[in-house]
Amino acid sequence: GPRGARWHSQQSSPRSPAFQLPVVHTLIGPFPLPRLQVSVNEREARVQSMLEDLELTKCADVLIGGEMIKGISGGQRKRTSVGVELVTRPRLIFLDEPTSGLDSESAMNCVKLVRRVARRGATVLCTIHQPSSEVFALFDHLVLMKDGLTMYQGPMDQLVPVFERAGYPVPMHYNAADHIMSVAQRYDNKTLEDAGLFNQTTFCSFAVTPGGKNEERDDLGPHLGPSIAASFPAQVDQLVKREIQANLRDKAALGGRFGVTIFLNILFGLIFQDAGGRDDAKLVNLNSHFGALVMVTIGSMFGTAQPVMLSFPLERPIFLREYATGTYSATAYFISKACVEVPLAFAQALVQYLCVFFLLDLRGDFFLLTTIAWGLGIASSSVAVVLGCSVPDVRSVAELAPAVFVPQMLFAGFFVRISQIPQWLRWAQYLCALKYALNLLSLAEFEDCGDNSDNPSVARANCKDLFDENNIDRSDMGVYWGVLAALFFGFRLLGSFVLVKKAEALLS
Repeated sequence: GPRGARWHSQQSSPRSPAFQLPVVHTLIGPFPLPRLQVSVNEREARVQSMLEDLELTKCADVLIGGEMIKGISGGQRKRTSVGVELVTRPRLIFLDEPTSGLDSESAMNCVKLVRRVARRGATVLCTIHQPSSEVFALFDHLVLMKDGLTMYQGPMDQLVPVFERAGYPVPMHYNAADHIMSVAQRYDNKTLEDAGLFNQTTFCSFAVTPGGKNEERDDLGPHLGPSIAASFPAQVDQLVKREIQANLRDKAALGGRFGVTIFLNILFGLIFQDAGGRDDAKLVNLNSHFGALVMVTIGSMFGTAQPVMLSFPLERPIFLREYATGTYSATAYFISKACVEVPLAFAQALVQYLCVFFLLDLRGDFFLLTTIAWGLGIASSSVAVVLGCSVPDVRSVAELAPAVFVPQMLFAGFFVRISQIPQWLRWAQYLCALKYALNLLSLAEFEDCGDNSDNPSVARANCKDLFDENNIDRSDMGVYWGVLAALFFGFRLLGSFVLVKKAEALLS
């Protein structure tokens, strides 16, 4: 909720939202500002003050909501987004229609608050949509544009005289904003230019000096000076808390994630029941044993990757906005995501093998099998992060996912042995987390191949053939672990690079 968004109050905003029309929009950019650490008490006091100023105290602990969750109203959400930026005491603010969707009283309070911010020395710019006469009168300077040309630019107290001299006087008891918009739409550019409305070629220059007669001191404090920032550990701490809270609140997604894992693995266990306890001297039994391992591993890959893959495009706009305003670094964001996803993936792998280990009568060490499945899960989720960072929406992710994950199944060694794949295509196996996880699982599961067989020598020969045909070598076990780790870190770094480039593209 609005109070839940308060962790933003300890961040800084090199480029934040704003007040007056965008006459100096080229000044907005990701420039560095000096930063100041603040105490927890001061931060809490500032957040509480902002909640009161924006009339959000009644919904302070209500969920913001979204497409699937009902939360606060549109007007409250708008005021929350304004407060998130203002609470950091930015020195440059740009607000894009901050009053849209608000009732007249809320719009007035919002603009009054922003005016107070401007009086304390911040540069504040704002686009405004159909302002009431009371709201319109709160502005100091105005830029009126038509077809990309400046129709009027200057102080508000000169607006009415300028239009009067041009032959378009504002009628008595009439909203000046409505009148000038009507004039702009009713007459063509040539007519208005002849009347003298397009003849201003210089930009207005103005400033409000802190300490002057118009300064309004309040509990938000003076504006100029260092902006508020969080240290890197504080950024990670708050982002981890937000990520945990988001997962706990979305009970449907969390329940579905573990519910599907339980259902599929019980299904695998029932279909391949006792596959691990049969005599591997018979090829049909070995194929069933290996097939059961492959299906469980494929389920582990998709079960961990799909939630990340589908949720990340929804979270990406939030990251782009908050990264652009300097709220936190991309490194802090990705570390916090990993801090939550890694334990969650381990819990999912643990639940998975609790379901299948005894049903399949697997021979490998339970905790080793679980750890390997966990390694596959976090590596696959990293691939999903890259995919989620690269495409604009969930639909695109769903369409591209088969192109990323289906080839991994082809290189798993079950549907076709690696030795039967054309030589010039075999290199692709080195990018497949599923392949290396399956190599490790095979070594763990078939380590004592033949011990429970009536014909041990034949069983061991069958297992050796299985390893040879799929390029599985016990001496390369360290390499397999290393590749899984490299895929996890490598794809995370690639995802952060892609996301930062998209954020920079928005800023350029």
